[in-house]
Amino acid sequence: MHEQTAMSRRLPVILMTTVMSLAGLVLSQGALAAPPAGTPIVNTASGTAMLTSPAGPITVQSNTVRAIVQAIAGLTLTPERYAQVMPGTDALFRHTLRNSGTSPSEIRLSPSNGTGDDFDVTSFRLTYDRDGDGNVSGPDTPIANGGTITLAGGATAELLLECTVPLAAPSLARARLSLFAATLDGSASATVSDSIGTLLLPGPPNLGFYSSETYGQPTRLTPLGAPLYVQANAPQCNRDFAQPDTVTITIHSVLTGDQDRFLAIETGPSTGVFRVLPGAPTSSPLTTSAQDNDGVVTQLRGDRLTAVLVGCGAIETKANAWVEPQSVVFDARNDAPVAGARVQLIDMTGAGNGGQPGALARVLDADGITLTSAEVFTGADGGFRFPLVPPSTYRLVVTPSAPYRFPSLVPLAELPAGHLLDAAASYGGPFVLTEPLTPIQLDLPVDDLSPVALFAEKRASRASAEPGDLLDYTVRLANRSDSALAVVRLRDVLPLGFAYVPGTARLGGAALADPVRSGANLAFAIGALAERTTAEVSYRVRVTPAAAAGMAINTAWAEAGSARSNDATARVQVRGEAFGSEGAVVGSVTLAAHERLQPAARDVEDRKLDVGGSRHRI
Repeated sequence: MHEQTAMSRRLPVILMTTVMSLAGLVLSQGALAAPPAGTPIVNTASGTAMLTSPAGPITVQSNTVRAIVQAIAGLTLTPERYAQVMPGTDALFRHTLRNSGTSPSEIRLSPSNGTGDDFDVTSFRLTYDRDGDGNVSGPDTPIANGGTITLAGGATAELLLECTVPLAAPSLARARLSLFAATLDGSASATVSDSIGTLLLPGPPNLGFYSSETYGQPTRLTPLGAPLYVQANAPQCNRDFAQPDTVTITIHSVLTGDQDRFLAIETGPSTGVFRVLPGAPTSSPLTTSAQDNDGVVTQLRGDRLTAVLVGCGAIETKANAWVEPQSVVFDARNDAPVAGARVQLIDMTGAGNGGQPGALARVLDADGITLTSAEVFTGADGGFRFPLVPPSTYRLVVTPSAPYRFPSLVPLAELPAGHLLDAAASYGGPFVLTEPLTPIQLDLPVDDLSPVALFAEKRASRASAEPGDLLDYTVRLANRSDSALAVVRLRDVLPLGFAYVPGTARLGGAALADPVRSGANLAFAIGALAERTTAEVSYRVRVTPAAAAGMAINTAWAEAGSARSNDATARVQVRGEAFGSEGAVVGSVTLAAHERLQPAARDVEDRKLDVGGSRHRI
């Protein structure tokens, strides 16, 4: 009796322990993977005990329990996120959608704006991030707003929600948005809420040239042939906060017309500072020809370069730089540079120097900040610089050393070529600058007052002539000084009734351009005449019936800057009278077009060929 009682007390304990172990096994397996809905689960418990009398084990088995797994619906959508962006840019949020139910579900996804905030976002875009990299890339699948995605029980999907913050959104404002997920049968749903804060909207971008690749010193002047270092501060073009952005900067040359586009790279994520690296290359037309968008800016000395940035908070942003701007004081006669001349820049109205009309101008160095002198002396090359000056009305005052004089008396059209000249400013007259900061680029001619031995001698090919006759004049020019003459002109006044024959001018036997004619006055452009050298000019004239009988005197002289030669004359006796007892028939014989001639030879107006040696009868 005692043994039975002990066994009966131990048996339930053993059985209960066995049942709890089985139940624990079922729960543990269920935590790893939920069985699909409709799956039957059968469970039977048993217990075993040892009897002492009769000795041996005894097993007791429970009844069998049979259960059917039911369908359970469930969704989770996490986590909530916050982003700070600039108005006019995009925001991106990463979320994880999980089907926590036991059966596959088709799930509808719907993004929307929240309420009670400062502004609404636009352009919702959903993407199934299949590769899980957090960015919209090749293998990812777009999901239409209100579209669906199918997930098996327990499966997850990585989602990317993008939207656009309007450019008109206020600074330091907040917007709320949500993504709602629901099964098509309405059995489960989940919502995640996100928020966006707008940053303080910066002002318009600024653009500038810099003196070196360190970008430490802004400049408006750049050496010829050096790379161009251009930087844009444009926070509104910082669209990707995780990696550097890029913008396009165009550089244009005024003198060559070249235009090139360069990619400026942000110096780092979210800096808003963009640079052309390692610097835009340059060249001059002496080495290359200008070609748009070849990646090389073709420029000239004295050129103005304009960099342009489009957008980034402004319609267009520009910056200017000048290529080695330098002015020169030169000899109007021989184009030689004049060293040691004092040059002063006078502000005539006081608009640029703080209200001091007639005083020295306010001049800034290449950085546009540092003050520099408005009174300078020319170097050995005759050069001087006033780097940058503000808008005003100015004039230049030159005090050259002896024997020079300023302003020059040589007309603008007769000065040596290749200079930056102005009809007023180059002669000490006023000129107006209207741009914020620009360099002075004006060359200044001065006259050498030392004596110049320029000599002219003239002769005619015959001593007498009649109306209808042709005769040749020859003028011999001599530079008997020790200075070269850069621009020499021969002026000739023909007698009444004498006419120049086009195409007959010669210089040293070579063809010379026809003179500029004004009635009987002829002006021949001879060019340069070296020191201690001579030149011979010849041309033909026709004696017309308008020539008066008697002595016809022809006068010629040479000019070089302010220097003038002696008057050289040639005399020709004209015989006969226009209304006398005798007359002359004046004309010429030319080759006219013929049908057997080549087409190019039939253009009578352009190709009149004189025929010499012909005989005429009256």
